[in-house]
Amino acid sequence: MLYRKAIVFALIVSSGLLFAQENIRETAATDDHKPAGEPDKYDLSKYDPVRRTDYRFKVSNVNFVRRFASHGNGEFLDVNFELLNSTDEPINLHAYIFAYWETDAVFEKNRQWIPYPGWRPNDPEKDTYLVHYITSTPADIPESEIWKDKEAAFLAQKKIWERMRESVAATEPIPPFKPPFWRYLSYAMENPTKGLPFQLYGNVGPTFDKVTETNYVPPTPDEVRKKMHTTLKDHKYTMQHSRQRVIFTSHHYSEFRENYKFFNRVAIVLFDKVQADAYEAQKGRALAEGETPANPVAFKATYVLPDKMKNY
Repeated sequence: MLYRKAIVFALIVSSGLLFAQENIRETAATDDHKPAGEPDKYDLSKYDPVRRTDYRFKVSNVNFVRRFASHGNGEFLDVNFELLNSTDEPINLHAYIFAYWETDAVFEKNRQWIPYPGWRPNDPEKDTYLVHYITSTPADIPESEIWKDKEAAFLAQKKIWERMRESVAATEPIPPFKPPFWRYLSYAMENPTKGLPFQLYGNVGPTFDKVTETNYVPPTPDEVRKKMHTTLKDHKYTMQHSRQRVIFTSHHYSEFRENYKFFNRVAIVLFDKVQADAYEAQKGRALAEGETPANPVAFKATYVLPDKMKNY
């Protein structure tokens, strides 16, 4: 008798599992469970956070300087580094430098009201990163180039922002977030030739007129009289060239605003010009038989800034 009951019980359990598995398959195939929004042009699976280097040159003396803007409306972060050419030949490069303020998605004020459950081992909000402010060299990248307002990634981040804004702990306005940093990096990887072009000289150094390169525009006489400098925020780079060496400084402006926070992350990305041109030529077409995919990345690294940087 007990043996028959055991057999019946096993049949009931196995039937229930089969029904559940079939139900799962059907549920996963319904449109209600597909990600909302339009297809994304940037794929997170292609994001590579690993540091890259090129044997032909060395990046050294990376340092960061925080200073007040001369017009008093904000601050600058100067990202300084040296490139040393290890060869005798010149190397043509393209550069992107990003400075941004990034946090996780934990809303601390809300957690003071509603603590996170102690029985849950993982906190997904600690693994979700939000960019509050970002600037880049050679020019700031419009958000419309990074994502669209109907893409799934945008809608997911908008949901986080709306949840924070509507929380009972939100005692002050919460501005919308910027796209995640990996999307800016993906944009740079997809558009290497849009980076700032420059030459790392070899044994033959620069001519006198090319020792210093900068996009600084001085204030006009009228601006000096009014103590203004409208183009100061657009000053993005200064380079000092010599034989087999360049001292590169990128300037990142952060305007004073509500809930002001300074930059806490910096990323430097350098592309080889020859490989970047080859990459652009390969885009949008199938590779020929035996053709090697171009890999333009010559250097890539991300740096974490100190929590409290002294202002000079």
